[in-house]
Amino acid sequence: MRHAEGLKPDAELRPDAELPIPDAGLFVFEHTKAPEGAILLERDGGVLLTCDSVQNWTTTAGCSVPAKLATHAMGFMKPAQIGPPWRKFMTPEGGSLRADFERLAGLEFRHLIGGHGTPLRDVARERLRETIARVYGQ
Repeated sequence: MRHAEGLKPDAELRPDAELPIPDAGLFVFEHTKAPEGAILLERDGGVLLTCDSVQNWTTTAGCSVPAKLATHAMGFMKPAQIGPPWRKFMTPEGGSLRADFERLAGLEFRHLIGGHGTPLRDVARERLRETIARVYGQ
């Protein structure tokens, strides 16, 4: 992977490599147009860490008025939501990311901390499965 200004990572995140966090594993999306991953912390019933792929927007408290309007208009206000702009950008033309999300939902986790929104405790995997059904159909 190339980085801006010639920066080089100490180590690349790979599913077969040890992560710098104990008791953690890397999930890699296989069908996205650009590299994307999530980290599963294997503690407290499983804690899934995501960036844009899965977000948990339940409130816009703390957002500016334009951000509140945009958040609602773009369809973010759902639990364990697959980020709509992310999905549009990352899905190959004529393709689907359903298989990736079904693999992700097959992991053992109870909690979600996304790069956007609030943490989702205790029911994260169930909410993600509901989102997959809503977005991609039964």
